[in-house]
Amino acid sequence: MLRRVAAGLLVLWIAATAAYLALLAAPGDIVDSIVGEGPDTPEIRAEIMREWGLDRPALVQYLDYLWRLAGGDLGRSYLLQRPVAEVIGEQVGPTFTLAAAAAALGVLLALLAALTTAGPRRPWLRRGVSTV
Repeated sequence: MLRRVAAGLLVLWIAATAAYLALLAAPGDIVDSIVGEGPDTPEIRAEIMREWGLDRPALVQYLDYLWRLAGGDLGRSYLLQRPVAEVIGEQVGPTFTLAAAAAALGVLLALLAALTTAGPRRPWLRRGVSTV
């Protein structure tokens, strides 16, 4: 059990690191994304860099990012200007509904395929459905 927990933590760390590196590698300036259509002055840009910790070395930013993730802080959406956890939380209900509908459709199609191919007749149909 300990091995599985460690493997799960390793996967989470790799995913978080990949997301961080993708953000660093993305074209454009993060500050431009945060400023958006709002007023853009050197003072505002400096304040954003300080507030978001973008004025610190990349390694310090990365460690701070991991620390916040470990504490459950997913950050703030640049676009929506709201906590990411709140945005995700609003989508849990519709996501569950969609997943349940997809699962029900999958079970229905599996039952239909099983009933259609049952019995010794039509072995070619059974092979075709099994292939699909």
